[in-house]
Amino acid sequence: MDRDMRYYQLAEKLGYRHSPRGLGLTHRDKVCTVRFIRRGVKIGPKGFYEGMVSFMSRSPAMVMVIEGPEETFAVVRSMMGTTNPREAATGTIRGDLGTLFTENLVHGSDSQSSADREIGIFFPGLAG
Repeated sequence: MDRDMRYYQLAEKLGYRHSPRGLGLTHRDKVCTVRFIRRGVKIGPKGFYEGMVSFMSRSPAMVMVIEGPEETFAVVRSMMGTTNPREAATGTIRGDLGTLFTENLVHGSDSQSSADREIGIFFPGLAG
């Protein structure tokens, strides 16, 4: 099985982790992450940026819109765990599945305004 297929299968599994929390997956798509990078999504400090761009450019990403009650972004971020997988709690996505700080498995918006902007990049008809 090639690397892209492994990443895609992992993305499929991650797409269903939110269901027990009462959150709904409303949209998803497999996309080229170069568009993500070029549109200015914030992905870390400059020294960190080059390695992140290289990692994110290796294969397509699964992008998703998850909806739920007020502050859903905060619920999703808590499910993701801290950015460094070595420090992330067991039971979180990064704690259970992550290995390298520089090869982050998931990204989640940190506010409603960030979510609106990021959704607009991949699903222009949904933004706002």
